[in-house]
This record gives sequence, C-alpha cells and structure tokens, in this order.
Amino acid sequence: ERYLSTFYHMTPFVTKDEYRARLNRIFSDSDDLSMDSPNATILLLILAMGAAMLEEEERAEFLFRKAKANYAGFDELVNVQAVQIPLLMISQS
Repeated sequence: ERYLSTFYHMTPFVTKDEYRARLNRIFSDSDDLSMDSPNATILLLILAMGAAMLEEEERAEFLFRKAKANYAGFDELVNVQAVQIPLLMISQS
C-alpha cells in the first residue's frame, strides 16, 4: 500500500486493483504466477520499495536482489515488462 500511495503515481503501469490482485496471487496457493516471471519481478520491486520506505533495509535489499537476478534471465525478452522492470529498478536506486 505504501508504494501505491507514493511511487505508483510515477509508474502507473496497471491499476491499483490489478497490483493488489497480483500480490494476492503470489501469496495464494495458486500456481498461475511464477516467482520468476516478469510480473512477479515487478511485484518484487514494488515490495522492495515499500520495505525501503518502512526502513526495512535488509528486506528491501533481499527483494531487490531477487528481482535483479530474475531480470538477468530476461535479456532476450521483448515486451512491456522488459521496459517497466528497469524503470522500477532506477526508482529503487
């Protein structure tokens, strides 16, 4: 929620409700959102930003490193998420 009330306005890639739905899918028993997918990587970056804003630096760093490792596997990817992920990474720095 912290991200949605702050940084979201600079990077409104999908609606707030869609971000919430994707986050719920990650924490549910559903297998429809892989943690290594571009959409999950975007959520990891969003969670990292929220953790950083709450001064949870270790959690923020862990989430950012996981997202960065995921992104390294997307070097051949050409789609909207391939542009969105580096934009969010820049915001995290």
